[in-house]
Amino acid sequence: MKKSTLILFVLIAVFSAVTFVACNTDVVPVRSVTLTIDSTHMKVGENRTLYATVRPADAADTSVTWTSSDESIATVDANGKVSAVAQGTATITVTSNFDNTKKATCTVNVYDPYSIPLTLELIEDGDFTLTIKKYETPNVYYSYNGGPLQITGASVQLEDCSAGDTIALYRTINEPVPPITIRCSSDCYVYGNVMSLIDSANYATKTIVPEGAFMALFKYNDRIISHPELDLVLPATELAARCYDSMFYGCPGLKRAPELPAEELANDCYANMFYLCSGLTKAPELPASTLADHCYDSMFHSCSSLTKAPELPATTLEEYCYHRMFDDCTALIDAPLLPAKTLVEYCYEEMFEGCVNITSITCLATDVSAEGCTDYWVYGLHDQGTFYKDPSMDWDTGYSKVPAGWTIVDYPTT
Repeated sequence: MKKSTLILFVLIAVFSAVTFVACNTDVVPVRSVTLTIDSTHMKVGENRTLYATVRPADAADTSVTWTSSDESIATVDANGKVSAVAQGTATITVTSNFDNTKKATCTVNVYDPYSIPLTLELIEDGDFTLTIKKYETPNVYYSYNGGPLQITGASVQLEDCSAGDTIALYRTINEPVPPITIRCSSDCYVYGNVMSLIDSANYATKTIVPEGAFMALFKYNDRIISHPELDLVLPATELAARCYDSMFYGCPGLKRAPELPAEELANDCYANMFYLCSGLTKAPELPASTLADHCYDSMFHSCSSLTKAPELPATTLEEYCYHRMFDDCTALIDAPLLPAKTLVEYCYEEMFEGCVNITSITCLATDVSAEGCTDYWVYGLHDQGTFYKDPSMDWDTGYSKVPAGWTIVDYPTT
């Protein structure tokens, strides 16, 4: 073979090798895998989806695999959906299928909200004073950071506290007693099961609340704040008169209302409950179909951040049941459908007074003859809107009927 031919073959081989390497450098590797959060709290039975980002977006393979460190605590499926199984802590890991050294983790703390006593968690470092106005009620006990129970007295003074420190509260009562009112010297999260102030030993399963038990519990406490993840629990399904009356009156830091599962109500049970809770953005569901006198009286009065009202399914009403329920809820846009056919004394009196952003109301009543049943119920509403009514009913206009300027339309029967 001639020397020139050999040189040509060598050059061709070198060019081919360089070309092969260059082509393979077009494979884009995964540089990182990240999650939007690195830790979270979840309630037992809750589901939540985690979202992973693989970078760069044009990597050769952006698929990932999800795993749990303890599936008895939390499981995760192929799409990152996490299911909380039992109390404890599990680590959820997402790993690149292209490069298993690229991964991210999220610590999932699973808790049972019913098993946590009513708890205050400090938000800032420093001294802290807890004031308990007891009105001669049985002793209230507290546990600081899980320590031994101690009697509160009129106040508890704690020095050199750290953010994250907790104060759990306990009491045992078996019958109607004068309530307590709790005040805090600095901002703190509130969460846990309020039933620890009813039965210190069996609060996790307690569902019956005595008369007036939580009346004015946090009234005018402008230091309590809804925890971003942990829930405040009011699990009672059997209520008594005034049990939650004014419980959070004047608490602007309460942004999420606790669930209220009771289906049968008692006199004044929710009266004034969230009055002046200006930070409240979401109302609880209200499944009760059996009402009582004044049961929802002024419940959301002046909740100026509330935009949507809960459904009100009851078809049989009681005196003053919805009296001033949404009075001065200036951000409220959606009014609940009102299915009751026969109204009773003062049942809707001032119900939507001052709700300047409501432009639609559906009321299916056919008998509005009861004294004061719609007195001033739409006073101060927007000057234009739509009022949906039962086709058989004729309504007049005015502050106590249908707002002047509103269009009156028959509600569809099918």
